[in-house]
Parts: sequence; structure tokens; C-alpha cells
Amino acid sequence: MNSGRKILDKLNSIRGIGFIGITDILSAGISGIFWLYVASILDPNEYGEISYLISLATICSVFSLIGTQNTILVFTSKNISGIKSLQILSIIGSFVGAIVLLLLFERIDIGLLSIGYVLGSLSIGNLLGGKNFSGYSKYQLSQKILTVSLGLFVITFFDYQGLIIALALSYSLFIFQNFRIFRNSVSDFKLLKKKSNFISSNYLIIVSDQIGKQFDKIIIMPLLGSAVLGNYSFSLQIISIMTIFSTIAFKYMLPHDSTNTSTKSIKKGLIGISFVITFLGFVLSPIIIPSIFPKYVESVDSIQILSLVILPVGFYVIFASKLYSNEKSIYLLYGHILSSVILLGGIFILSNPYGIIGVSIAYVLSQVANSIFLLFSIKKNNLSIS
Repeated sequence: MNSGRKILDKLNSIRGIGFIGITDILSAGISGIFWLYVASILDPNEYGEISYLISLATICSVFSLIGTQNTILVFTSKNISGIKSLQILSIIGSFVGAIVLLLLFERIDIGLLSIGYVLGSLSIGNLLGGKNFSGYSKYQLSQKILTVSLGLFVITFFDYQGLIIALALSYSLFIFQNFRIFRNSVSDFKLLKKKSNFISSNYLIIVSDQIGKQFDKIIIMPLLGSAVLGNYSFSLQIISIMTIFSTIAFKYMLPHDSTNTSTKSIKKGLIGISFVITFLGFVLSPIIIPSIFPKYVESVDSIQILSLVILPVGFYVIFASKLYSNEKSIYLLYGHILSSVILLGGIFILSNPYGIIGVSIAYVLSQVANSIFLLFSIKKNNLSIS
């Protein structure tokens, strides 16, 4: 009986990681190819400008999202009430943020994109937390297909800046999933008070993380100009494709670590794959980039340096999943603060003498420091990584 249950659990695990893996690979492929195509038809200045606007929308959504994706995921997987309350607070915050962006930049499209990011994050957290991997697949792929369809339409018939409104509209389908969450859950603000430490630490983790990931672009724009930002953003786009396996593994590990289900084999595989991808990225980028993306030849050195971040990111998601699932997310907050300080400080120190190379070095150092800090946090709390 026990052996039969183990076999069934194993099959369900394979099915779950299969849904997430196939979905994220397809999503990354669709999104990656689309943005690489956009880069090929835009010059680095224009690509840098689009990256700058997307960063503004992302930062706004992060500050609005009281119920982060990982908080919703853990609450859903553990059947903790209060999701509806987090949803209400987050959506209200997103509309306030959109108004602020409109007043500051006189552009409604950035605010709409920010709202879309919030709706998407709430939905994905709920689907993954409920282990509704097929639903996750449906929504994730549909959003990417809409991005490409609407994006190609506005590029063909309008201006490249129309990409922002196209991207915002692609998130409109998450309205339906948020309505289901709202209808099927209950408000419990008293419980939120009891879980305030967990909620607030997760919120601050995401804020501090995105300050590093997005503020670098906002800082680079006035310091080095849109052309350098375009090349740097292009490099990060390549790296995001290379870290897809880490993203897949984290989304699978977190709900299982939350229920004390072993994911040891997944973690071993992730480290092995990350090592191979690091090597390939460093060796192949000088060959591939100049021949396919000649406008972005200045990004080759940056991509080689950033390739060194793949392995630390692999370790990071393993450590982060374990800390999240044990509600020790305060250590992730400290790690992200450390990472952001190193990244932003490194940009100010290294960008002027070394340009995009200095920025890339700062990025790698920040990620390595974060991973090492989380490892010490795991050891301090006597947690098992397996």
C-alpha cells in the first residue's frame, strides 16, 4: 500500500514538474524570441527606452502588491484564509500607483501595465499554491501569446512605444482568475494581523529584490544613456532565458517544500544544468551575438560576465524555497537588501570608469553575495536543503 502511494506521488510529481517545465520553457521561448525580435528591429536607444518604461511599471506594481506571489502561494498551499483581503489591498494599491505614474509621467500606459503585473502575480500565486498546474499553463501561455500578437500589431501599424499598452492589455485575461479568487475566498483581516510578520517580510523581500533588478535600469538611463541601457537590457534578456530552469525549479519546489515533500533530485539536476549553461553562455556568446544581433555587439562582454551568475542563481532558488516554506523569509529580505546595496553601489562606483562591463560585474557580485548569505541562513536555522 505504501509502495503504491509512493509510486503515485512520484507520478504526480513528474506530472507537476512537467506542466510547470513545459509551460515555462514555452513561455520563456515565446517571450524571449519576441523580445529578441523587438531588439533586432529597434536600435539600442529605443530598446533602452522601452526597458526604462517597463522598469517604472514593475517598480510601481511591486510597491502595490501587498499580497506577493509567494505569500499567496504559501497561503493557498496551506489553506490559510485571508487571500481575499490581500487581493483587495493589492488591487487598490495598484490603482493608486497607476494614478501616481499618470501624474508623474503623464502616461496612462505605464500605470495600466503596473495593474496588469499585480493581477498576474495574484493569479499565478493562487494557481501554483493550489497545485493547479494545468490552469497555470493555460493562463501563462495565453498571456505570452497575447503579448506577441498585440506587440507585433502595434509595432507594425503604430509606434514602438505602443508596446507598453500592448503588454498591459495582455494581462487583462487575469481579471477572470482574480474574480474567481474573490468569489471563492473570504476576507480575514484579523488573520492577516497574526501573519503580519510573514506578509510584511515577503513584501519587503520583493521590494528590495526589485529595487536591485529594476532600479539599476532607472539609474543607468541618466548615468550612461539609453544606448548603454539598451545593450545592458539585451544582455539581461539573454540571461533570463538562460535561467529558465531555475525559475521552473523554484515554482515546483516551493509548494512541495511547504508540505515537506522531498525535491532532492530536482535540486541536484538544477545545479548540474546551471553549470553547463554557464559554460555554454561564456563560450558561445562571442560567436552567436555578432552574427545574429550585430546592433548589440557591445553587449558580448556583458553577456559573458553575466553568464557567471547562472550557477549562483541556481543555488539561490534552492535556498530561497527552503526559507520561504519554513516561513523564515526575513533572511531573504536581508539577502536582497545586501544584494541591492552591492548592485547599486557597484553601479555608481564602476559604471563611470568601466561602463556596461562595470555594471555587469556589480550584478554578478550582488547575486553571489545573496546566495552565500542565504546558505549561512540555512545553516543558522539548522534546515535541511534536501
